Amino acid sequence: MTSLRARLLLTISLVSIATWSVAIWVSYAKALHETDELLDGQLVQAAELLHAQIERENDRWDRQTQRTDTEDGTHAHWITEVIHHNVKHPYDQNLIFVVSDSSGVRLRSANAPEIPDTLKEGIENIDLSNNRWRVLTVIHAPDLRIHVAHLRDTREQAALEVAWQVALQPLFALPLLIGLVYLAVRRGLQPLNALANTVSARTVEHLDPITQPDTPDEAIPLLDAINQLLARIDAAMTRERRFTSEAAHELRTPIAAIKIQAQVAAASADAEDRNHAIGQVLQGIRRAERLIGQMLRLARLDPATGLGKTDTIDPTLLLQEVFEATEGMATGSGHRIAIDPIATLPPIQGDDDLLRTALINLVHNACSHTPPGCLIRLCAELHDGQHCLAVRDDGPGVAPDEISGLGVRFHRGRDASATGSGLGLAIVSRIAELHGAVLQLHNLPPGGFEAALCWKNS
Repeated sequence: MTSLRARLLLTISLVSIATWSVAIWVSYAKALHETDELLDGQLVQAAELLHAQIERENDRWDRQTQRTDTEDGTHAHWITEVIHHNVKHPYDQNLIFVVSDSSGVRLRSANAPEIPDTLKEGIENIDLSNNRWRVLTVIHAPDLRIHVAHLRDTREQAALEVAWQVALQPLFALPLLIGLVYLAVRRGLQPLNALANTVSARTVEHLDPITQPDTPDEAIPLLDAINQLLARIDAAMTRERRFTSEAAHELRTPIAAIKIQAQVAAASADAEDRNHAIGQVLQGIRRAERLIGQMLRLARLDPATGLGKTDTIDPTLLLQEVFEATEGMATGSGHRIAIDPIATLPPIQGDDDLLRTALINLVHNACSHTPPGCLIRLCAELHDGQHCLAVRDDGPGVAPDEISGLGVRFHRGRDASATGSGLGLAIVSRIAELHGAVLQLHNLPPGGFEAALCWKNS
């Protein structure tokens, strides 16, 4: 069952029915207890009246006739006639009685079962003649025993009727209650329906936060979560639109260059010119290939998915791997590369491949934007309470007003002479963000430039 309305209605209905059932049971138990107390009192009264009547009749008998005693001293004259009770009264309580002494049963009602003389004085529930009876036994000196009994089933029937009368009105009101509950639940869920309609009406062009003044308190966390999701979707789509626009603009240049060089090669009759044009085509293809690779890598880093599983990275080993990966590139461009002495540093938590990619990009930028013969140094150090991985060079540096734009996608300095797309530092900046670090770029005195990934020392 997926409907919240149906769940609430079913739950409240079951609770109402269960409460009504418990009320019947409690009413029955209470009514049976009260009935027992009331009718037990009637048993006591009946026993007292019966004993008083027997004493009265015996006294009258003694006055009218000569009293004769038996050998054991007991009276020989008892009321021995059987009391017949054939007329059934609507309010008859089905009382029976048995009076006995040492000589046996002396007096009993017509419908009375055989009651054993072994019963102790007091009230007991016993089974007699296939019926359940509640029997009061009263013993008078010297050996007069009076038993007064009442059918147990009659008591339970009376208690059940009382309980049923108590629960009958709530039973008739139960369908009305369920109907009112349905209407109340339906009305109470109207704000959720309104919220659902508002959300379903949103489009990709309309991702502003949703404001519902009548939103119940229980739905506010859901509304907040929806607004956060809309904000993330809006940010992701904004990044996608910007990236698509910028990438299309950036790819247009190398593709146009490749097209021109291919046309030159096709139209050239001179083999040397044709080979030169084909070389330019291959160079343009390599540049476009690298640009596409960088854009795809940046696109994968854009979603706010975090790093997921991280590795424990030794800074010394990381710089050694970067050195081995970039030594050939630095030498080929006429640069020198080295690793500065590294002090004992705590390990880094992060993605080993991404950090290696970031540092390799920094080395590539240093090789592309410094004159041949410059020294590129890989460093890891603690500086001003920060743990930093840095790439430094001793080149001419960057104009101060250009530093703030170096991490922007597709931005290249106005003095840049090497081929590139302006994505290298954007990728490094994104990797730093994913690791909770900051990409710091600044000139070094008296000359040179430093690009560093820095974490606060913890």
